[in-house]
Amino acid sequence: MVLRQPEVQKLAKISLRLVKLVSKKVQWLVQMRHLKKEV
Repeated sequence: MVLRQPEVQKLAKISLRLVKLVSKKVQWLVQMRHLKKEV
């Protein structure tokens, strides 16, 4: 599979966006868990 430079950059941007979304969701889940423990 040969990728041209623009395609590689596009894939990198998409994966970065996904990673950011996932990390946000993980942080949110952790916060919810902490809140449940406090209650």
